[in-house]
Amino acid sequence: MRNLPAATSRGRITVFVVFSIGAVSAATSSAETYRSTPVPRDQLPYLPQIERFLDAVERADIGTAVDALQWTGDASSKLKQQLAGAATSLGKSDGHELIAVRRISPRLHQIYGAIHYEKQPLLFVLHPRYYAGAWRIQTVTFSADPKGMNDLAPLEPVAPASGERVAARF
Repeated sequence: MRNLPAATSRGRITVFVVFSIGAVSAATSSAETYRSTPVPRDQLPYLPQIERFLDAVERADIGTAVDALQWTGDASSKLKQQLAGAATSLGKSDGHELIAVRRISPRLHQIYGAIHYEKQPLLFVLHPRYYAGAWRIQTVTFSADPKGMNDLAPLEPVAPASGERVAARF
């Protein structure tokens, strides 16, 4: 095999391809390691509040669910109406799970969860925010359409609660 001088265009292309392949494989293995290490639940102090919310929605106890968020006024009424329609139209529930967390900043996080119904899962995105010495759930959005959820990386899986039944995620 003949060695080409580095100044030739073929040499530059070879070097570029080698570096590109190395960078892609390093990034892929780094991302997989990052994504597969669950965030310990004790680092997410708002999880009990979110669990109470998801438990109540799963039982179709919408009033208790919204009360768990400690919301009042128009936001509370609007969320109750939206959840009541969605939760009753999807059939019988088969559990819920916290899927992942995205730590946008030390004081603003994004939590992804799902309630599994007969017809399809109902996906939730909640935004806990640390303000005035306490974590509060700032916003809640939900959808039965998972389209676009993969574009929200980087996500870190949430460690399951002890004794929690967990489906394989990776």
